[in-house]
Amino acid sequence: MSTINPYEAPQSGLSSIAHQQETEEQLRPLLDAFVFQNTDYYAKFYPGVLQGHKSLGFNWAAAIFPTPWLAYRRMYAWVAVYMATTAIFSVLLVLALAQLPASGTVYGSITAAWMIGLRYAAGKLANYLYLSSALKKINKITASQKHAEDPEEMRNSIELAGGTSGLACTLVIVFSGVVNMISSQM
Repeated sequence: MSTINPYEAPQSGLSSIAHQQETEEQLRPLLDAFVFQNTDYYAKFYPGVLQGHKSLGFNWAAAIFPTPWLAYRRMYAWVAVYMATTAIFSVLLVLALAQLPASGTVYGSITAAWMIGLRYAAGKLANYLYLSSALKKINKITASQKHAEDPEEMRNSIELAGGTSGLACTLVIVFSGVVNMISSQM
């Protein structure tokens, strides 16, 4: 019987590892090190993300507070995508409604429908985006030759690549508040 070293670098890409029976056992400690907070919540989704499922439950925190949740989970590129999407939609909506004799009620209704849809999508995709991002970062770290000799150093690198950031969450909340204050003055 072979022993599994969870810190051993994969021999080939993540896609080929994902089909091995011991993959979940091998990756569980690495994913736990990356996730850091709420590991039990995310652990139930590990098999699904390894099999490529995009629907991994519904993350209420991401649905209610999408931008702070993304920042807290250190998914900064997705913070930018989410903020840019909402900003572009808002500008396009204002430009489109400026051409119509519409009231503020129409603008409010369309904006509310858009935000509900966007937040539903954020809640539905959050776990998949987070864990697939985690797997990519873990795969990059484990594939690095410098970590092949020292499993503890590899685990430390994974913890540094993952984890959470209360500071980033706070900064996003403050930034969003400032943008909202400025836009409400216009």
